[in-house]
Amino acid sequence: MGVVALGEEGLHVATDAVGSERAQLEFEEFYRAEFAGLVVLATAVLGRRAGAEDVAQDAMLDAHRRWDRLSGYDAPRAWVRTVVVQRSSKVSRKGRNESLAQLRAAQGRVSTVSAPADLDPEVTAALRSLPTQQRAALALHYLYDCSLAEIAQTLGVAEGTIKTHLQRGRRHLAERLSPSGDQTTSDDRGSAAHD
Repeated sequence: MGVVALGEEGLHVATDAVGSERAQLEFEEFYRAEFAGLVVLATAVLGRRAGAEDVAQDAMLDAHRRWDRLSGYDAPRAWVRTVVVQRSSKVSRKGRNESLAQLRAAQGRVSTVSAPADLDPEVTAALRSLPTQQRAALALHYLYDCSLAEIAQTLGVAEGTIKTHLQRGRRHLAERLSPSGDQTTSDDRGSAAHD
């Protein structure tokens, strides 16, 4: 097992097994490049900041344990992104009691990653009101700049399903966030087909 931590001195990875220095450096570079984005992704999927760093850290720990295999993949980034979405979805489903406990535990900690631009409370509430899959699809598309094919692979669904998630999620957010509460006047169907 290994411990991955980002401290004031930079990334620190301690391992039980002796690994090649090159693989270690590759993983450290991967960690630095991906971790902050994974926290943002987890925050968006969870609908809250509390617990997002833990989800991203656990995913990176799994990636570190499997780095010998993952480093040979065409897209190790896609693998770790999938793990973050799956774990975030699982945490979301566990219910309010666990969420409250995580929030309480997180209140005393200082984050090592700067938070994404603070979202307006109305935007946060609107995101939380979406089903987890729609929230994940929107986060991957808009925050992680993933293609439809990448989102479909990450969520394990067809591209058509992703188009539907994006369309419905955008429509729901537009309805919730419009000043008058009215539906948007533009036809959202055409925009999902062109994403």
